[in-house]
Amino acid sequence: YGSKGQDGTNHRHHSYRRRRTRIAPLPAVARTNKTKSDAMDTIKIIRDASGALRFEHPYIFQKPTAVTIGTFDGVHLGHLALINDLKRAAAARNLASAVVTFDRSPLATVRPGHPYSRLNSYREQITRLSAAAPDITFVLPFDRALSQLNADDFVQQVVVDMLHAHHMLLGYDH
Repeated sequence: YGSKGQDGTNHRHHSYRRRRTRIAPLPAVARTNKTKSDAMDTIKIIRDASGALRFEHPYIFQKPTAVTIGTFDGVHLGHLALINDLKRAAAARNLASAVVTFDRSPLATVRPGHPYSRLNSYREQITRLSAAAPDITFVLPFDRALSQLNADDFVQQVVVDMLHAHHMLLGYDH
């Protein structure tokens, strides 16, 4: 269930299987094109006019993934160790390594009047995640609707159904 990363921190591994209950499929959408300088694909997820989450571009993402989820503000050594452990776990299971992060701090949504300053700009965050070289980075809009999903629904609807996660690696504080 758990393991120590190379940096000595504890990580929790979870494997997921799809439930038999089905949620209506999300609209098809597309990934951003890789440039020569990109080490990964960055796939932005948006909320459409109906309130449903969907990929920003017409693309159907179906590759099974091993995921880790976090704000990754700062992309510090602990984050890099977690991403390296994720890449090893994904490779061992023949999965794509996927980092899931947010377009803004969850605090900015759940406590809008509370002052919050980012350690890195959004652009710098994505650049640093790219340098860590996961196969894919998913960027979710952390809006009021996402903040109100309970944990089980978030895992099922977003992590399993949308991102096709078969394995999840969490840092010690999740």
